[in-house]
Amino acid sequence: MGDVVGQFTATYLLPSDPWNEYGLYVEGLNYPASDGGGYPQSITAGVQALQAELEWMASHCASPPAVVLAGHSQGAQVILTALAPGSEIKFGGGFYPTLSARARSMVRAVVVWGDPTWKAGQIWNSPDSAKTGQGIFPRGQASLDFLASEYRSWGWPQGSTSPNPQWVPKIRSYCYAKDWACQAGAPIDSRIHSSYKSYMSDPRAFVQHMMTDFS
Repeated sequence: MGDVVGQFTATYLLPSDPWNEYGLYVEGLNYPASDGGGYPQSITAGVQALQAELEWMASHCASPPAVVLAGHSQGAQVILTALAPGSEIKFGGGFYPTLSARARSMVRAVVVWGDPTWKAGQIWNSPDSAKTGQGIFPRGQASLDFLASEYRSWGWPQGSTSPNPQWVPKIRSYCYAKDWACQAGAPIDSRIHSSYKSYMSDPRAFVQHMMTDFS
């Protein structure tokens, strides 16, 4: 199950034009990305690695960089769990720590696909995502509330014509009907979970909007 920064981001989202003009540095997260019996340990390793990377940048960069996070499947779960507070129980017991305020402030945009912790009705779900259901490991309410309140920008939503600004989520999550990871218990089509790379125009536009209109 997918990397935090892998095929979807490195090949389809970030490095091609118009992204080169921003001088972006693309990095993959080094963690097992294991499936099956090693899944809980893999999530813990991924969350700890991502949190350590973000905290390192927050403490070592005089001017904190703008960070875009993107991940598919397990990578999506790793990202949102790393960003969420200490309400998510980690493998082996205890809770994941909450990122520092400085580290959280660096996050400019987050894009995830086929998130196993997905839930319907969240403000960051893409308009074309499923309207009902939840993933195989649905995220707890405290974690959802924290993501909604901490990862948002004041301004105008993508494509808005309203004269009034509002809070805009920094997260965009894609979950299509029949995706086995984010639509647990629903009729599944095994091809859906790997199909998101064919629909990159909206996530690219979302990231560009968050990178330029909220700078």
